[in-house]
Amino acid sequence: MATTKKRNVSKSPSNKKKQSTKVNSTKKRNTNPKKTVKNSNVSKARKSNQQKKSNSESIKNPEIKIEKKIENVSIDNKKKSHPSVYVLLVLLIVIVLLGMQVIILIKESVAFNYNKVVEAEPIMSDNKIYDYNYCINEFSNNLSDNINNKINEINEYIKKYNVYVKYEDLKTGFSYGYREDEPLYGASLIKLVDALYLIDKDIDLNDTIKYTNNYRRAGSVNMNDEKINSLISLKKLMEYSITLSDNTAHIMLIDYIGKNNLKEYGHSLGAINILNSSDEFGSQSASDMIIYLKKAYELSEKENGKLLIDYMKNYYQNNLYLSAVNNVAHKYGAYNEYYHDVGIVYDFNPYVIAVLTKEGNNGNVIKEIHQKIYELHQLYYQEMMDICNNKVYNG
Repeated sequence: MATTKKRNVSKSPSNKKKQSTKVNSTKKRNTNPKKTVKNSNVSKARKSNQQKKSNSESIKNPEIKIEKKIENVSIDNKKKSHPSVYVLLVLLIVIVLLGMQVIILIKESVAFNYNKVVEAEPIMSDNKIYDYNYCINEFSNNLSDNINNKINEINEYIKKYNVYVKYEDLKTGFSYGYREDEPLYGASLIKLVDALYLIDKDIDLNDTIKYTNNYRRAGSVNMNDEKINSLISLKKLMEYSITLSDNTAHIMLIDYIGKNNLKEYGHSLGAINILNSSDEFGSQSASDMIIYLKKAYELSEKENGKLLIDYMKNYYQNNLYLSAVNNVAHKYGAYNEYYHDVGIVYDFNPYVIAVLTKEGNNGNVIKEIHQKIYELHQLYYQEMMDICNNKVYNG
């Protein structure tokens, strides 16, 4: 047992060394207490010197601490400002949306009030301001000297020609006529009534008619290109008869509709003269044609009615076009001395006009008459607006 202990001690010289080091250190600490105190005082002095040095540096450079504080504050402010920015953006978007909604409501209110003014019964407000609609009716019944002078000027001009004229404003009903109720051979004007019948009766325009030799007529530019015994839709026949006034297309349509049915339809609208001859064209007056044009304008709310107006807006034999107004849906008719043009004029204030003549193929007469009617139309609206605006807003 004793030998074993000695072996162990001899095998661990490091332990000896460690132990001896500990002993020596202990001895040193115990043997030199004054020195230890001295060392601790030195370290304290060093620390105080370092602290004084750092304090002196901070005093010399106060910006360092201030900058650091500012940095910390700005970082904190940035962190705090983010949510407020988002809130402001959201508020801005909400304000914009509300503003747009207010604008829409104002527009709707203005439109509603305008329609209400036009359609309302004649009344006078507490401030004794005339209702606008009442003022218009009053103005139409008491035309100014300027308008009456213009009408006399048109009458003097028209007397030089063998013509029959009717004009009517579609908003107010203001009208002008010259021999407007006298009938004369209308030629292709009846083709407009074919189309009105199909649209007004809601007939399917995809229905077809077999094109046979017995339908063929002269003056058929479109149908001459179609094959005999082929099936032609009502829609195509309506297009041919309106755009290029195809006679074969008209004969096929009147056969499909029935001559008596077409006559009854015309009378039901208020026309007096329709198909009153042995052929399939007959006579019309300028007043009759105004009735048909107003019906076409009314039916333009329908899909097929819009299609008819598109067909009528063509340049072929269109003598109602003017430099000032060229958006005209028209139908012309011509045969020997008879030459006519009737149409809907899509001016800012739309109107209908029918000019029937016995002047041969002379489109310039129709154009010149229309120019004078257009001037009357503009004068009427200008004076009416001046007078009624003064009464309503300044009276």
